[in-house]
Amino acid sequence: MRERMVGWERLRRRSACSHAMKLWLPLLLSLFVIAAAPVLETAAWKAGAASAKITPEKSMWMAGYAARTKPSESVELDLFAKPFALTDQEGGRFVLVTLDLIGVPRNLRLAVAERAKKEHGIEPANLAINASHTHSGPELRTSRLHGADDVAQRELETAEYTTALENTILRLIGEALEKSVPAHLDYSHARCGFAMNRRTPDGKGGWSNFPNPAGPVDQSVPV
Repeated sequence: MRERMVGWERLRRRSACSHAMKLWLPLLLSLFVIAAAPVLETAAWKAGAASAKITPEKSMWMAGYAARTKPSESVELDLFAKPFALTDQEGGRFVLVTLDLIGVPRNLRLAVAERAKKEHGIEPANLAINASHTHSGPELRTSRLHGADDVAQRELETAEYTTALENTILRLIGEALEKSVPAHLDYSHARCGFAMNRRTPDGKGGWSNFPNPAGPVDQSVPV
């Protein structure tokens, strides 16, 4: 009799457990779907990246220091172009291109923006081209070449390199878009504490290029 009672008790408990699962399972599934909804929605975005060396194949004058007396002699570290492409749920495309250059000349920006819209459907407002501000890259600003003895030759070399760079950037943008995969996006801010204002007022309405700890700085780093 005791064995029968134990068996009946086990059966009763299993039945109660099964009944509870029938009641709770739909609720648990609903909570899972609700919790996963933002992730699924975000996953509709796509992201892709590409990279290529943009180190000049021959010696060129470098940017960044006015006291240079000769062009580059060797390569210590390669320079790179790296586009990062985003595509939203509606097919909108956004591209950020980073270049190991001291800056992005206006003519390069305009040429890349025009072709990016024509070849990849990227609106100019959705294209950002950023320079790392390295002082160890080629000088692409022709306004900085005047006064040198070999201006014509340097202008020719600069034009050739700029054209090749433009083609490389457009090719990489295409690769980044082709490689795009579903992605989860997050946004935050970090802090960069070493930023320093280098515009010190001279008291006469002008300024000097000297560290100004009291001047305004932006230490936020969007990530």
